[in-house]
Amino acid sequence: LKAEFARACKAPAFPQLRARAPPPPMAQACGETSAAVASADAVPGDIAAELQRLRRGNTALRELARNGSVAATQQGAQQAEAPAPAPALTPAGPKKVVEPMPLSTHALPQLEAAAVEVPKYARDARGVGKWIMHLGLGGFSRSHLAMLTDELLTLQHEQREAAAQQGPAGGGAPERWGICGVGLMPWDVKLQDALAAQDHMYVLFSRDSIAGDSGRVIGSIMDYIFVPDDPKAGLDRLAHPSTAIVSLTVTEKGYCLDSSGNLDLANPLVKHDLSPGGLEAPQSALGVIVAALRLRRDRGVPPFTVLSCDNLPMNGHLARRMVVALATKVDTGLAEWIASPAVAFPSSMVDRITPVTKQADKDLVRDTLGIVDRWPVVAEPFVQWVVEDFGGPQGGRPGWESCSGVQFVADVKPYELMKLRLLNSSHSALAYVGYLAGYRYVHDAMADPLVRSFMTRYMASVAPTVPPVPGVNLSEYQATLIRRFSNARIADTLLRLAQDGSAKWRSTLALGGLAHSALGAMQFAGNDLGSNPPLFTKFVRNAEDLAKLQAWRRDHRRWR
Repeated sequence: LKAEFARACKAPAFPQLRARAPPPPMAQACGETSAAVASADAVPGDIAAELQRLRRGNTALRELARNGSVAATQQGAQQAEAPAPAPALTPAGPKKVVEPMPLSTHALPQLEAAAVEVPKYARDARGVGKWIMHLGLGGFSRSHLAMLTDELLTLQHEQREAAAQQGPAGGGAPERWGICGVGLMPWDVKLQDALAAQDHMYVLFSRDSIAGDSGRVIGSIMDYIFVPDDPKAGLDRLAHPSTAIVSLTVTEKGYCLDSSGNLDLANPLVKHDLSPGGLEAPQSALGVIVAALRLRRDRGVPPFTVLSCDNLPMNGHLARRMVVALATKVDTGLAEWIASPAVAFPSSMVDRITPVTKQADKDLVRDTLGIVDRWPVVAEPFVQWVVEDFGGPQGGRPGWESCSGVQFVADVKPYELMKLRLLNSSHSALAYVGYLAGYRYVHDAMADPLVRSFMTRYMASVAPTVPPVPGVNLSEYQATLIRRFSNARIADTLLRLAQDGSAKWRSTLALGGLAHSALGAMQFAGNDLGSNPPLFTKFVRNAEDLAKLQAWRRDHRRWR
């Protein structure tokens, strides 16, 4: 109301609002205290009437946006000018959703009639040819992997329709994929219940300060299993030949690392899985993968691909190393088979800002789309996924490269290092500076010129530690990050970015920081680097690389 009042006072169409009139005496007669009347927030009667008219106009516009009816424009404007509340609109366009309705398969036709984007492809789990079993289903995986798979299924549906129109000459349609969520932890039951009540669908609401908001119903998740309910059935499902990919977003904790980066044998989940009979009902994500691969080997079924989608450096290598480490404690022959090229562990770089879903997000989805969703997902429009190619779309994996923002490359390391050092480390730097400056949201901190300038200079200092990235202009990438961080509609919290800071530093900028320090942040021309440049075009992976940098720096100082 304050914002509307400020705009109204500045608008030439409302000269009567430029000066505030004294509060009408009726306010006191209605029981308001004198303190309330004297408050700076008290609104005079003529201004209150004008704000009421504006609110009625906004209501008409919201109805117009929901119905998509041009015919409602004049009617809404007339109702906005009327002193009485506007009656219900009856546009000539598609029938709108009068009351918010719970999300379900039966509600899809009504939602589609109300201009909501819904799945048009078949969602019967019995028709799925190949499954992606996802461990650790949460907000990010639903805004990223599941959304991209939904987009692919929509494209495949259109291809099937086109092939059907062409008859036998149209060629065969691609095999249909589907996602099945796999829950392991006690808190996964809440999401399982929420998805089951909605036929495993949910709303993905994309928010941007410039492009605006848009929502769609995602239907690529077609099943969900909670392994502790029936461990044998869960493992059989993963060992079935129809399971082609086991993906995971379990965070760094899910890989059961100790302080030295090796398998934490003191972890309660690991201790359970390594106990006698522990892999019959595994509790860790690593144990589930080892147990399922052991079943497939024993049954003569080819292994599935393990696809890590966690925000960790070289996540595929990490997943392989930890799975092999656990398998070594159980069966060395099994461990050797998992470590061989027979089992694929591609690395991937994932990127999409996805804050935790709040009640306000559920209310927004209900009021904007007319959908009651128990657990929607809110995210920014930007999506990026760079994956080391495995198998190819001819049977080995879905054809995700047909989706915008997806790349399959031979080496994901340059893209990953770019994201970890420029985006993730910048997030951490922004979190501490912004929070200590008194801000609580990312976009509020970025609106401060001092903080924004700090972030720009910080990225410019970090950028030299990033090797060349094929097809990417790092200056443009930094500008895109500044804009993404400034997106007020995401309302991402600085506290979320500041959590687990030490672990994030180790995975985002530790080696880059050491390299930057070792070189003393000196700037060199291209010919100064010689034929074997130790930095900027090469990864600093270990202490040997760091020692080489330090020796090179000493030699360069002597030469200088």
